[in-house]
Amino acid sequence: MTNRMELHRAAREKGLIGLSKKGKKTVVTGALALTIGAAATTGTYAAETQPNQVNSTTNATYEVKAGDTFYRIAVTHNMNLAQLEALNPQVTDMAKLKIGQKINLSKASVQKSSSQTTVKQSVSKSTTSTSGTYTVKQGDNMYRIAINHGISLKHLQLLNPQVTGDHITTGQVLKVSGTPFAVKPVEKPQQKVVQTEQIKEVECEVIGLNDENHLYVSVEGNEWVFYAGGKEEVQKDIARYKKGDHLNIKYYQTEHNQFQIKSTAYRGDGQTDLSVDFDGTFVSMDSNSKRVVVKKDGNVISYRISDYLASRNLYFNEGSNVRLVGEKTTNGEIVIENIDK
Repeated sequence: MTNRMELHRAAREKGLIGLSKKGKKTVVTGALALTIGAAATTGTYAAETQPNQVNSTTNATYEVKAGDTFYRIAVTHNMNLAQLEALNPQVTDMAKLKIGQKINLSKASVQKSSSQTTVKQSVSKSTTSTSGTYTVKQGDNMYRIAINHGISLKHLQLLNPQVTGDHITTGQVLKVSGTPFAVKPVEKPQQKVVQTEQIKEVECEVIGLNDENHLYVSVEGNEWVFYAGGKEEVQKDIARYKKGDHLNIKYYQTEHNQFQIKSTAYRGDGQTDLSVDFDGTFVSMDSNSKRVVVKKDGNVISYRISDYLASRNLYFNEGSNVRLVGEKTTNGEIVIENIDK
């Protein structure tokens, strides 16, 4: 009797029971649900349901049944509340035991419970991957997978460029470790700058060749050097000239300030006059083909016109009398430089 009163007092101190007077009845409230002169109240927890007979057991654990209380389980198994509480640190509220809940009755059961918890934790951790890949399970999303593997969502997305947004499917294998390939920005193709050659033309007298690429000439008493630029056809052209020859040289200036030869035209040796000047009847002129057709001495003749004359886009009525001025080339061809009425 004394032992039972001590347990009763200890339970009251822990707030597990309380007494209230209703007439001559003493009603026990709380987790113990003991009946002292009256029936126990009912509730949703094990202690508040209609009690069944609690049998003592030699098992290391006890499964809570309807009507059980922490106090009743302790008394039934010959221990006090403090002992049972020490064996069950997982019980956070002794006043709210649930049916089916496991209560440890010995230290061995506490160790077993701890071992089971460790196994569950290890199984839980196995959901993360150590192989560098992860197989998508039902309910997964990219954010959850990233967090579970200790990486950012952006990192996971870079590791798996085949995934669009959060569209993943169960069974899909994702990379969850490693260094993502850097996304190379799309480079816009650079527009090739086409340098427009500004063609110039000059009359000169040949001084001589320094080598196959450099032609020295005199322009109004000043020495100029023209460059063949390694072009074989230009090298062959300038190799034909000798000192004293008169030339027309078309050229352009390079980025290195060299005078690059475009073409040359022989004007004679200073003694022979190669100029031509005659009258004719205009027939037609084509600036694209650089040809002019005239009638001379009753014959229809086609002459080549210079680039300069072609660029002027001159127009004459067919049958008009015109004057043609030009020069003969080294091969005897006449090139018309100007046409006047």
